[in-house]
Amino acid sequence: MRVLQSIHLYTGHIDEIDSQVGCDATFSERVQAMVSNGLNGPHILGPAAEQQSDLFLTSLADVTMQRAWAREQGMANDLSPHHILLAQIEHFKPDILYTHGGLHYPDDVRAKLPGMVKGRMMWKAPPDFTPTIGGFQMALNNFPDSFPKYEAMGIATGYFSPSYDTAMEGLSDNQDRPIDVCSIGSYSRHHRRRAEMLEQVAKLSERHNVRMALAFDRAAKLANKPFGIIPPLSRYRAPAA
Repeated sequence: MRVLQSIHLYTGHIDEIDSQVGCDATFSERVQAMVSNGLNGPHILGPAAEQQSDLFLTSLADVTMQRAWAREQGMANDLSPHHILLAQIEHFKPDILYTHGGLHYPDDVRAKLPGMVKGRMMWKAPPDFTPTIGGFQMALNNFPDSFPKYEAMGIATGYFSPSYDTAMEGLSDNQDRPIDVCSIGSYSRHHRRRAEMLEQVAKLSERHNVRMALAFDRAAKLANKPFGIIPPLSRYRAPAA
């Protein structure tokens, strides 16, 4: 079985790839940097991390990566990442498309997917639900409570949990750990329970070395500007801790 996976990357991830290999790097160099640095590693499928030949890994979010592939295939350099993905599908001929960006495919791209790939799966977690997910057969996540909502929209569901980050295996034996607590992830209006937990963890900094690397969504970014103390933005403002 041949699988094409399109992994999601945040802006910080892409900046890390740029700093490591540069914007003129080849497609394979950017993919290797993504895997070796563990960028969104818990979501990368095992065969992709192992560079097996029956799995093609790319990232729609990394425009430079996509256009590097297009350039190497002799294609125009100004194509959208989605249309380059369609070309990658035609080139690799996967049985399964597994993507983290199912809700962000233009209508004309989604319309072409059913004829190109037998199985079309997307990682899509709560909280938002939208009918614009045509072209995909199944939504995968580790939030079973969300399954009835997808199924009511005619989308099959499956439980699939992120793994551990294999890029960190070589560091796990290190016993010299000056950081007591490290939290890396998103901080958004959708993750209120997470925000409450992070606030409690942050208060541990009085006695422990706590480090947080948080990716704020648009609302949180606005809320943490000086005018963010005004409702309703203030509810998304990061606490002082």
